[in-house]
Amino acid sequence: MRFFFDYTMKDQSLYDYQGTEFQNSQSAIDFAQEMAQVLKGSLSGEWNNWSIDVRDAVGKKHFSLPVGDAAIAV
Repeated sequence: MRFFFDYTMKDQSLYDYQGTEFQNSQSAIDFAQEMAQVLKGSLSGEWNNWSIDVRDAVGKKHFSLPVGDAAIAV
């Protein structure tokens, strides 16, 4: 299945027009959680107000993860 990872904040959006293939929605959600951790940990708070929205090929939102809420792996 192809999933798309859009980065959104109040009045801004960065859309993923290519998407990435995953075996299932849980794998896509795991990927989004890893990306949120990377963004939170490496960009000194610049992404804290953003969210990663995971959508499928027909546009259905499966998950939305606020970057600021992501747990950073130590």
